[in-house]
Amino acid sequence: MTIRIKSKDDVIRLILERTGAMPRLSRAYDNGGVEFLGGFIVVDKDRPGWIVKFKNALIGLVAHGFNVYVVQLHEVRWSLYNGDSSHNGLYQGDHPETYKLLKQAEAVWPVNRATKTL
Repeated sequence: MTIRIKSKDDVIRLILERTGAMPRLSRAYDNGGVEFLGGFIVVDKDRPGWIVKFKNALIGLVAHGFNVYVVQLHEVRWSLYNGDSSHNGLYQGDHPETYKLLKQAEAVWPVNRATKTL
């Protein structure tokens, strides 16, 4: 089955589907508590994807070959934001200018990140 991701709504829908519509994610979505952060290198250089902030949960949707999977993130590693090199809103996220500044700031103050596959 081919998965086509054409919009941030597709990314959010896939996350909700792949997590079994976890109650806290569904509540955040239903209440408008979702921020689409855009395109990132989520796990490593071979696994690009997107990050979505559901109220207090950071969730990554990772594309790898023909597979797509979901990871829970503990923090955003802004240095891996790649939406600043695209004119496509699917990669830029909801607030690209802010994200570019956060990426520049992290170049000065790097942070660690851990992931957990859901």
